[in-house]
Amino acid sequence: APEGSLSAHGSYNFADQRYTFDAHGSGLQLKRINALQSISPYLSGSLNFSAAGTGALSDPHFEAHASIDRFLIANDSSSIKPGAFVLSAYAANHALTYDAQATIDSSELIAHGTTAFKPDYPTQAQINLSHFNLTTLFRLTQLDQLSATSSIDGTFNFSGPLAHPDLIRGQANFAPLSATIQGVQLHSDRTIHATLAQNRISLDPVHITGDDTDLNLNGDLSLTGNHVLNLISNGNINLKFAETLDRDLTASGLASFKVQ
Repeated sequence: APEGSLSAHGSYNFADQRYTFDAHGSGLQLKRINALQSISPYLSGSLNFSAAGTGALSDPHFEAHASIDRFLIANDSSSIKPGAFVLSAYAANHALTYDAQATIDSSELIAHGTTAFKPDYPTQAQINLSHFNLTTLFRLTQLDQLSATSSIDGTFNFSGPLAHPDLIRGQANFAPLSATIQGVQLHSDRTIHATLAQNRISLDPVHITGDDTDLNLNGDLSLTGNHVLNLISNGNINLKFAETLDRDLTASGLASFKVQ
């Protein structure tokens, strides 16, 4: 069983379908919760939560708060510093409102959304990302051989029925890119914009320049099936990036290419 303490009590009236409940947990170790480990075996941290509510199934009313200390999604050998995660949720007036904040390394993510308790669960949400360092992404995806320095800020908005993901629409805007990857400085000349529609993320054309690098990129990614990526890219690239593909390779100079 998970370490920590857990307590809960409640009641339910079958006649009028009304309920009451109160639950608390502290010091629950995510590594010991099998349901979570089946999703991500590298998930760790200490979970504390409280939840209480009184209402009817036709119009739920409750309040819940949760926090995870020393939050981490990486293996033990990763150099990512543990972060924190905080979630609050409120149900009233036939809708669920939720706020979340996560910090890991120097990156911070803040989310706010509302989901109506109506057919198809119409939802509106916004996610703000700040000070995101690409090094964190590389470590989370086990690409520890890659080095990067960046501070990326962006916002993602989406709306639509959760019951029908293909009808969800959204857009993301990221501040102009300024990053150093494998010692190569890179910049974009404008805001990076992407859209979500019909289970597909589409990236608007992006122009990236840097040391011996001049790239034009655009494409789209399917979120269903085999997650097909369609990428169109052309320009010049610093061959130092080739070292990221083979740790035993040493390369320098530039190469011109076109990919469709």
